[in-house]
Amino acid sequence: MGELHIEVVKDRLQRDYGLNVFLGPLQVGYREVIDRKLTHTATVEDTFGDQKWAQSCSLTFEIEPTETDTKFKKVNVELDNDCAVGFIRPAWVKAINDGCKNALHNGPVFGFPVCNVSITLRKYLSSVGSSMRPC
Repeated sequence: MGELHIEVVKDRLQRDYGLNVFLGPLQVGYREVIDRKLTHTATVEDTFGDQKWAQSCSLTFEIEPTETDTKFKKVNVELDNDCAVGFIRPAWVKAINDGCKNALHNGPVFGFPVCNVSITLRKYLSSVGSSMRPC
């Protein structure tokens, strides 16, 4: 609501109901949006079991603006030809969705929520040891 709308509601509460209403400082609910499609690859590497098992995972995302004013719901999984959706465990897809939701909570410019975006998972590579393999 605009500042004028809030002042009108405050006056009506005082006039019609006799309530002494105190409004704190007004704050605008800013949001961040992106203006063009982009591709990002993220890689995570870690070792398990007393440095015996080196594992890594690489994910490639496409992030693009949407025309509709909607909140982000989930990542679309559309892997390239060399990957199959069945090889990604449901728990991993849930973790990817949760990570994207958390990342969109605070935008990169001013820290406001990012909205009107669509995220598509395009490539997934994982490795045990030194060789990367798709899915």
